[in-house]
Amino acid sequence: NWVKNKLNSRVFVLSGGAGMGKTGIMTMLVRTRMGIVIAHHFCRHDDSRKRDPKHVLCSIAYQLAEKIPEYRKKLEELGLTNASLGELNVTGLFDKILRAPLADIKRPDEFTSKRQIILIDALDECDHNGKNDLLDCIRDNFLELPEWLGFFLTTRPEVNIMKKLGKFHPEELIADSEKNMKDIQLYIQDALKECVVPEELDEGVNILSNKSNGIFIYARYAVEKLNTIQSNRISLEELKEFPDGITGFYDIQFRRLFGSNYENVLNNSVMWRIVEVVMAAEEPIHVEALDYLIQCKPNERKVAVAKLSLLFPIRDRKLHVFHKSVKDWLVDFKRKEEICYVDVDDEIHEKIGKRCHELLNESLTYNDKKRIKMEKALVYSLKHCVTHLCKG
Repeated sequence: NWVKNKLNSRVFVLSGGAGMGKTGIMTMLVRTRMGIVIAHHFCRHDDSRKRDPKHVLCSIAYQLAEKIPEYRKKLEELGLTNASLGELNVTGLFDKILRAPLADIKRPDEFTSKRQIILIDALDECDHNGKNDLLDCIRDNFLELPEWLGFFLTTRPEVNIMKKLGKFHPEELIADSEKNMKDIQLYIQDALKECVVPEELDEGVNILSNKSNGIFIYARYAVEKLNTIQSNRISLEELKEFPDGITGFYDIQFRRLFGSNYENVLNNSVMWRIVEVVMAAEEPIHVEALDYLIQCKPNERKVAVAKLSLLFPIRDRKLHVFHKSVKDWLVDFKRKEEICYVDVDDEIHEKIGKRCHELLNESLTYNDKKRIKMEKALVYSLKHCVTHLCKG
C-alpha cells in the first residue's frame, strides 16, 4: 500500500524493540518482493564491516549497478579504486557513487513498479561509539536521490534515532498491540496445532502468546522447541512450564549450558571465555581464531562452540550472536550481581588487545607453516589489536 499509493512518502521507518520481528519482516520482503526491492542491507552490531556506513553505501551502489546498466556505466567511467573511495567521508562517498551518477537517470522501463525500494535493516546497530554516520546521511541526503527510489528502514525506537528520523513519521511495532498479538497467535497456532488435541489448541495458543509478552523472537524459540518434541504431543501443563518472556528463556539456556550453579563460569571454562570474547569482539570471530585468542585446544573449542550454537550460531565459520537481545541480556548492568554476566569493560579489551599483540609478536619467529595455521587469529589481531588496546 505504501509503495503504490503513498508516493509523497519517500521514506518508511518501522521501529520496534528488541525481538519484535523487524529483521524477519525485512527478510520476507527481500524474498517475496523482488520486483520492488532493488537493494537491501542488513546491519549487524557485531560485525564492524556490516555496520560501517561506507560499506552500506557501497553495497547499495553495487546492487543498483547490477540492475541499472546506465548507472553501472557511469560508475565505471569514474575509474574508482578502493584507495580513492577510502579518502572520502560518508557524505562525500554518497555524492560520488549515488547522488551524482543517479541524478539524471530515469526509472528504467523494465521496472513494473512505480518506484523501487532500498531496504536497510537495524539502522540502530550502525551506532558506534555514540556516532551513527549512516543515520545522519539518510536524514540529510537520501531524499536527493531520484523520486522513483524509496527507502524502507527498521530501527529500535531509541530517542536519539527517533528524533533524527521524526520528519519521516516512524511507525512503531507495539508489543502488546492487538495486531501484533494476533500475528504472534497465528504463528504459534500454526506450529501448535500438530502438538495438542484440537479442543486444547486455543488455550495452548493463549498460554504461549501471553508468555511471549508480544516479542516475536520468543514465539520463534517456542516454535523451535515444539518442533523438537519427539512424541509430537505436549500437554497444557507442559506448555505452562515454558519460561516467562525472552529473558527467562535466555536464563534457562545459560543454566543448561553452564550448570545450575554456574560452576563452569566460576572455573573460567573454555565456553565462558568464548562468550566473553564474542561480547567484546569487533567483528564475528572465526572459530579457528578462538584457539589462539583464548588459548584452548581445538577439540575443547569444538565442544564448546557446539554447545553454544543455539545462541551463538556459526555462519561462514564465524561465531555470531543470534540476536542483539542476547548480548543486551548478558551485558545488562542491572544484572551485574548475577554470575552469568559479562562486564565488557577495560579489563576484557585490555586482555584481548594484549593477546593479539602477543600473537603478532610470536608470529615473527614462526615458520610459514605455523603462520598459515594461525592465519585467522593473526588477521583478527592485525585488524583490531590497536582498537582493543585503546578501549582497554
